Amino acid sequence: MTFIIGDYYDVFNIDENKIVVLIANVCGHGVPAALITSMAKFSFRNHSYSGRSTSEVLKRVNEELYSIIGKEEYLTVFYGIIDIEKGILEYTNAGHNDVYILKENGNIEVLPANSYLVGFMNNIDFVSNSISLEKGDRIVLYTDGIPEAKNSNKDLFGYERLKDILLRSKNLIAEKAVNFLMNEVNNYIGDYPQNDDMTLLFVDIIKDGEKIKIDFGFATERISDSSFFDNTEISKNIKELNKMLFEAIESYKLSKFEKAKNILLTIKDRYNRKSDNFIILTLLGHCFYKLKEYENAITSWQEALNLNPDNYELRNNIKILEKEIKRDKKEI
Repeated sequence: MTFIIGDYYDVFNIDENKIVVLIANVCGHGVPAALITSMAKFSFRNHSYSGRSTSEVLKRVNEELYSIIGKEEYLTVFYGIIDIEKGILEYTNAGHNDVYILKENGNIEVLPANSYLVGFMNNIDFVSNSISLEKGDRIVLYTDGIPEAKNSNKDLFGYERLKDILLRSKNLIAEKAVNFLMNEVNNYIGDYPQNDDMTLLFVDIIKDGEKIKIDFGFATERISDSSFFDNTEISKNIKELNKMLFEAIESYKLSKFEKAKNILLTIKDRYNRKSDNFIILTLLGHCFYKLKEYENAITSWQEALNLNPDNYELRNNIKILEKEIKRDKKEI
């Protein structure tokens, strides 16, 4: 899967019977959106375990991201877990636009927001709902850049036009249906400049014996994030640090932990904001952990806790790692 600046989507397994599908939209103007989408991807994958409800995952991700971005940015998120054995979609819609279930008979079931935004407020609870899935269902996830796209007359593409195109393309496979819709959007807006990213993720439900399997298609149209590279209000030094931090996050995602570690050590303590330094120290700790440099991992996470003493996840990580170190020493 992939992500883009501002919008982010993912599909991954958490066990042999459960598949996560999610889409998110970053809003705000403080920490560059590219960094937040990277941290969100890392956080969702880190907290998605078999047996956890969607509301539990969202609560943990919210606490982690709030400690980093707190009120400067927030995310709208639709996070779902498909149980392919039971044919059930459990989901939390945290302030995201309506997600649609396009039925084989042409009916559209709406999954509206049932929870608050992610990253904007701490100590809040999220809600999980569940629906049954049937052969021929199509889960339609999208960001608001689609219905809010404008043509040269500044008329919105709109939700009704979106639903109409979904119905017209319902017999196409997911990949072709996504491309069909994106082409319709681009034909509608023409050359008129847009101010938001556009992202689509279609998930088709296909029966396979007693279980279901999925097919999916996705498409993105990205508006360049000028604030990340070109914002004149950000000094040349900070822009360079942001680029290096983004490179470190990308390296970590590609399992290039040594490279990510070296970059993070280079930019460590060079930011003025605590939130930026917290990101670096937290990720640096994970790099040390992946490289089995456990003492260094604990040190980095303890430094991060000095900046954010209430972060539960880091405290828990340190406790677990300290127990592992003690056990290893006893075995020696």
